Amino acid sequence: MRRVQNTLTTYNPKVIFIDNISTFDRTGNENEAESWSPIQEWAVQHRKKGRSIVFIHHANKEGKQRGSHKKEDVMDAVIKLKRPEDYIQGEGAAKILVQYTKARHLSGEMVQDIEVTLHSEDDYFRWEWEQGDITYRKAVEMMKNHVSLRDIAEELTVGKSTVHRWKAKAQNENLL
Repeated sequence: MRRVQNTLTTYNPKVIFIDNISTFDRTGNENEAESWSPIQEWAVQHRKKGRSIVFIHHANKEGKQRGSHKKEDVMDAVIKLKRPEDYIQGEGAAKILVQYTKARHLSGEMVQDIEVTLHSEDDYFRWEWEQGDITYRKAVEMMKNHVSLRDIAEELTVGKSTVHRWKAKAQNENLL
């Protein structure tokens, strides 16, 4: 930690990337909230100096963050990166779903999900992205293809009532 602090003092960065929390903080038990307190205090001191800190962390087997949720208390934003539900590795372009799970100073369109796709054509890479409720749009496409509401709910792992609300919304938006 002393070497990290010396580097920060020498270069005075505006943004600090910690990749990853588990290797940066090896004190205590990751599942105990109090183990995070020294790192939280360290982060708050850097925030007071006008620095932003980007913590990179790993997900557990359920897709949620590992360890105590106290890590999120002082964070302004928490962004989850995951594969889209319909993504099959090795088939087609690489895809990432970007979701805000916490956004203290953001709202509306700024916090909508983003699906990012990396296309590789010859020796050229191209990023594409789509913002909004991607699952809703997939449901609408399925409705257009006459997939039953029950099958849509099962395929997209949402409740049937959600699919019924989406159908009404799509009809109001003249999408169906």
